[in-house]
Formats: sequence, C-alpha cells, structure tokens
Amino acid sequence: MAQKGEYEIGVLFSHDTDLAPVLERAADLGTAELAVCAWEPDDEYGHRLRLKGQQLRCHWIPRVDYISVRDGRDYNTKRTVY
Repeated sequence: MAQKGEYEIGVLFSHDTDLAPVLERAADLGTAELAVCAWEPDDEYGHRLRLKGQQLRCHWIPRVDYISVRDGRDYNTKRTVY
C-alpha cells in the first residue's frame, strides 16, 4: 500500500527491531507520514522503534492497553500462543 501511495499516515504498533526495515522502506518511498506506537515505559527510558536520520512521532499507550491488544502469535514457529 505504501508503494502505491494508498494511505497518508502509517503507524506501526511495535518496538520489535525486526520490523525496522518496514519503516525504512516506507520512509524511502516518502508517500506517507510515519509514526510508531509503544507502551509507556515503567522507568525513564522508553523502548520504541527509531530510524537513523528520521524524526518519527511516537504515540505512547498505557502498558495495560498494549497487553490487551497485543498479538500473542509466535511467528518463529507454526504454533500459535494466545
């Protein structure tokens, strides 16, 4: 969808660095504004996806809300964990 310019804003709800290439590719295309969403940190340092040379807006959500909507699938195996 990013390649076709089919959306204006893309938000990735994750802090998994395996997904950084998705953001990098979308940023390279320049067809949409990009942002990330992560849960609020328990301490002063929050974990969020970042891109070198890019200023991404981060939407912080309460950890309890993140847990209630997270995807529990283990994509490394065929087994699904819920």
